[in-house]
Amino acid sequence: MTDTKEVTSNRKYKDRLLTKHRAEVRFMILSEYDEELHLKDTYNCGYHDGKAEGKLEGEKRGKDCINALNQILLQQNRISDLKKASADEAFQKKLLKEFHLD
Repeated sequence: MTDTKEVTSNRKYKDRLLTKHRAEVRFMILSEYDEELHLKDTYNCGYHDGKAEGKLEGEKRGKDCINALNQILLQQNRISDLKKASADEAFQKKLLKEFHLD
């Protein structure tokens, strides 16, 4: 178990040390902190997180639209259109517009 005198002695030592170097520590904190850089970094982190989230959401939406188009074409027995849409992006876009899936 730690001796009370030792704890008191350590606390006094730390207090003297902090008091002695308080001005230096304060100067370092105030001079080395770059608020503009901090805000820019914070913004960039949020921007990149949002961009990644938006990309995932867009990919999911695109897959959902294509799957819905495929289901419609199968239900209508338009197999040749389904085959053509899978190979021809312009035709696929035309069908997406036709069925209001764009």
